[in-house]
Parts: sequence; structure tokens; C-alpha cells
Amino acid sequence: MLPLGPRLAVARLGGEQTLASGIILPAPDMRDAHVGLVSAVGTEHENGCPLEVAAGDRVLYSSRVDTFVVDDGTIDVVDENSVIGIL
Repeated sequence: MLPLGPRLAVARLGGEQTLASGIILPAPDMRDAHVGLVSAVGTEHENGCPLEVAAGDRVLYSSRVDTFVVDDGTIDVVDENSVIGIL
């Protein structure tokens, strides 16, 4: 998936964890922010400036995002303005 405009496709990191015994540990509750790996970036801002985030960056971003289920799993589509920082 290639997002358009100043948007990023982000694979969320730090989900639930399954132990060898089959016990599922839920992810820690992060109501305000998420950590993810940027898989694709959009083209540019409306004024022609390039995006500051690149594919492969680990980012901390706001929890207000659009989430889509695609063939490879779940992808968050994040506006670059929702990125709090690059980790």
C-alpha cells in the first residue's frame, strides 16, 4: 500500500505476545500513543516539501489513526503531523 499526500503506512509494533505454553499476554495499554515501523511514505506535502519520515523508521505516533486490514496484516495510516517522534 502506498499512501497519498503527507501520510505514512505504519505497522504497529508491541502487540500481544504468545508464550510457548500458549498463554497470550495482552499488549500494554497505550491510550495516547503507539510505536510502529514505517513501511511506506506518501509523496509530499501540498506545498511541495518532502516528508521528514522515511520508510524503515521506528516512530512514536498519536493513537488517532485510521486502521486497515490488508493481505499482510493490519496497517495504520498516519498523517505525518500525528508523528510525535522518530525513535
